[in-house]
Amino acid sequence: MATDRNVYELVDTYTALGQQMKNVYFYQIGTGLSFDAQNLVDDWIANVLPDIRGVQTADIIHTAVSARNLFNPAETGETLHSLAGTHAGMGERLSPFAAFGFTLARQTAATKSGKKRIYAGGEGVVNAGLISDGSYLTELLALATEFAATITVSLVQRWFPVIVKRILEGTSYRLPVSQAEATVNGVDAGLVSSIVTTQNSRKIGAGE
Repeated sequence: MATDRNVYELVDTYTALGQQMKNVYFYQIGTGLSFDAQNLVDDWIANVLPDIRGVQTADIIHTAVSARNLFNPAETGETLHSLAGTHAGMGERLSPFAAFGFTLARQTAATKSGKKRIYAGGEGVVNAGLISDGSYLTELLALATEFAATITVSLVQRWFPVIVKRILEGTSYRLPVSQAEATVNGVDAGLVSSIVTTQNSRKIGAGE
């Protein structure tokens, strides 16, 4: 069990257009609580994933959610599943590297603001590179708010979304492995861009 504000990396894996995609999130456990990585996975699937699936069509399939304690590598959790998006329609699929961009606005200057790129919609909600469907943009705004929200279960604030500063080591960056070296920032708000963005790592030949 983890206590003392440990920080977790959570990875949501899904497929679309025959390509595997991943989004990474960070959460910090509430002070004095004793929950573990699998609890975070379960709570996130119950509270956050439905809102993501709500802006995605049925051909987008979530296959796994995993989590690990950054400060204790032995503590991990994972759930394998097959959960489809629940949004109807939206026309032809966007290219797999197209994405809707979200910003996790930082609380302090200790880190940069966080970024998320979600593959979700189709050509029917986009025009000239902009999200043109007002009701769909409202749904994305609601999802942005969910990304910034504390995961609360039975009135207990269990998991706080955070931004984790990576550490420069040589010529590459890594995540912190201890509380002492970690710089963790709270999330002030979740924002969404009306401009369709690009996830370069999803382009052919660039990886997942």
